[in-house]
Amino acid sequence: MNTINADLIRRAMSPFKRESLAELETFREIGSTNSYLLEAGKPMPGHMRVAIAEQQTAGRGRHDKAWYSPPGAGLWMSVAYSFTVRPAHMSALTLAVGTAVASELADLGVGDILLKWPNDLLVDERKLGGILLESRANGMTAVVGIGINMALPKNAEGHIKATRKPIDLSVLLAAVPSIDALAAQLIERLVSTLQEFDRSGFESFATQWSKLDVLAGREIVVDRGGIKQTGIARGIATDGALLLHNEEGLQRIISGSVSTIDCEEAVA
Repeated sequence: MNTINADLIRRAMSPFKRESLAELETFREIGSTNSYLLEAGKPMPGHMRVAIAEQQTAGRGRHDKAWYSPPGAGLWMSVAYSFTVRPAHMSALTLAVGTAVASELADLGVGDILLKWPNDLLVDERKLGGILLESRANGMTAVVGIGINMALPKNAEGHIKATRKPIDLSVLLAAVPSIDALAAQLIERLVSTLQEFDRSGFESFATQWSKLDVLAGREIVVDRGGIKQTGIARGIATDGALLLHNEEGLQRIISGSVSTIDCEEAVA
């Protein structure tokens, strides 16, 4: 039986935000919510379609790495949004969504939450969640996957192939919200975030993201398909590019995997 209640989620949303929700589907089990929405019908421009699963059997992170998504242990959700105008810098949407998720979790009482370029949510250098951006329809529709650890099983670390240890809301909050409640609040915030990005791009999110940037000022290694660059992270540009300073000057990084020298940690 699927314990995620779509009707409860809809009713918890404000009527104005609910108007932008074209469809909300919940699943007891699915391969990947992102894969499902990539193949499903796209919403009308300015609207979003949401898929939430109690469990993913083939959850994915960046570079097709497996995302551990056991039943009832987290919010495993994807959102499809159709733009009115094709974004100039689609990859920066990952960062904009990151600020929305971080703000929502902070409002719930999660302290010291930080963002790691381009897609990780961290607390105490441990991974609380991540974001996966994919697109379709020639860049006019984005599918954004969001995974937030809420109450992982005790053996979770044995299933997660990453150097960075996971953390979940059960460790960080005295009272963990239900999946329905967290989903409703986050969907509300994402409606505003996606529509603002549609209107103005990433520039209006850049200042907030910079305040949460865990890499700024740290020595990092950027791996782009086996080509590695080392330098000091100098924040982000207004289009979401990572800025890396080394002996060759200031470099703009659009994509790649990042590791920090002090943690020697490879990012998924």
